[in-house]
This record gives sequence, structure tokens and C-alpha cells, in this order.
Amino acid sequence: MRCWISKLSEHQKQEVVSRASNGESLTAIAQEHGVTRQAIRGILRRRGVPARTVGKLTVEQRSELAQEYLRGATLAQISARYGISDASVRSLVTRRGVPLRRRFIPSVRRHSMTSPPTPATGSGFCSQMAPFSIEKDTSLSSPSGWPSGTAINS
Repeated sequence: MRCWISKLSEHQKQEVVSRASNGESLTAIAQEHGVTRQAIRGILRRRGVPARTVGKLTVEQRSELAQEYLRGATLAQISARYGISDASVRSLVTRRGVPLRRRFIPSVRRHSMTSPPTPATGSGFCSQMAPFSIEKDTSLSSPSGWPSGTAINS
């Protein structure tokens, strides 16, 4: 059995249990009392208080959020509406088995939008290159691919 000196009095521990039961964050309680969040969690665990499992959203809101995403809303739009982060929305959507859409990243155009882009055929560097083909050189007689009589540094 462990033995340690508690920083919190019995009255403070009762206050911790009361505040945590009312939904206050463990981090906020810990900062106010000058202890770690884990210390507060330990006090609650030893007193039989279950960990807070309820987030900001109800079960109905989580289902509605996934439906909105399926109807075409973006992660940013949903996160702004519900006051949660994009990462939280992404996590909630994927946990419900909804596949994520690919992000649309617009291409960057380097030419003026008032003039059409220059056609690729007939001008520019690529049109000046001669066509070429790769053919196997049958003049190589060495099985290693080197012409016979070629010294290879060993």
C-alpha cells in the first residue's frame, strides 16, 4: 500500500468531488488547487466518482452532425456551427463509419486570368525537343551489359 502526504484537506477533496460532478473540467479544478489533473482524477476514482464521459454534444447532435456531413457540409462549417474543432468533427464522423471526402485544393494559376493560357503545341521548350525512342543496343556482347573489352573498376 502506498503512503503519501495529501496536499488537499478533506474539505477540499469534497469540493473537488462536487465540482467535478457538476461537470467542471479536472484541469481547471487542478490548477486552482495547485495539483495535477491526475491527482484530481485519483481523488475521484478513490471516492467512486466515474470519469466524465459526456462531451459537449448530445447523442442526437452527434448523429445530426454526421448527417450534415453526408448532405455536403464541410468539416469547417460543422465545427463552426457546433463550437467544436475540425478534428473533433472528423473524429465523430469517422467513428460513425462515414467516409471522409477528399479535400478540394484549387490549383494555382501563374498566368493572367484575362488572357487564355498558351497552347502546349507549337511553341515553348517541349515543342523544340526532338522525338526519341529507347532501343536495346544489340552491339553489347558482354552478359553484364558492358561492351567487350571494357575495364570495370573492381
